[in-house]
Amino acid sequence: MRGRVKVLRGVSYLKQAIHEFKKILENPKLYLHTLTFWSWRGNPVSLEEYIEDVLKFVHLLHVQHLSFDILSTKALLNILPSLKPGYLTKITIKIYLDEATIGKLVEMDQWKQAKHFDMSYNPFNGPLRHLYHSHEFTVSCWNLSVEDAREMKEILLKSPDFKKCDLDVRSPIDPNLILQVFGGPIEGSIDTCHYPTPNSTEYFEIFVNYYGIKIEKKKK
Repeated sequence: MRGRVKVLRGVSYLKQAIHEFKKILENPKLYLHTLTFWSWRGNPVSLEEYIEDVLKFVHLLHVQHLSFDILSTKALLNILPSLKPGYLTKITIKIYLDEATIGKLVEMDQWKQAKHFDMSYNPFNGPLRHLYHSHEFTVSCWNLSVEDAREMKEILLKSPDFKKCDLDVRSPIDPNLILQVFGGPIEGSIDTCHYPTPNSTEYFEIFVNYYGIKIEKKKK
């Protein structure tokens, strides 16, 4: 009967759901815009073993956007290698990641070829340069030094692919020092500067306050 859900007696709803989910993912012709992993924070059931079982197939999944919100770095490190590099263009991570986990993620082709990152929910525990290959990123970090700003100018602003970023800084910074790295504020402003791109009609608008920096490529 169309629309009827098959219920297996003696099998938990979670195991049945995982079984059906696995059957869907095993289809090599499956193309997904977004694949979301989420669990209720108070759920005592660990999903790590289920996720590991679900991902036991040969082909790589065609997923454009991975959104991850499960309190398990092990699960994240198992999932990401199962997604096709290059086809995966956006990564959203909503959990806290320590420096060791970040170190493993940035070595994966899936990370290196992704173009959009959203890690604004928890501070990014690693060098910001690991994001500078992307087109766009929204990230939280513990602090931002003058050296970080100089590295952004030398690497990020010289990338032909970079479009914009929004960086939320947990510790207060000195906006004046950061703005001076990019040439100082424009006339009539105390928090915005324009950084030109050579031989182009484009420029970067850079906004800085005590708790963040926003950069966006614009045209004159």
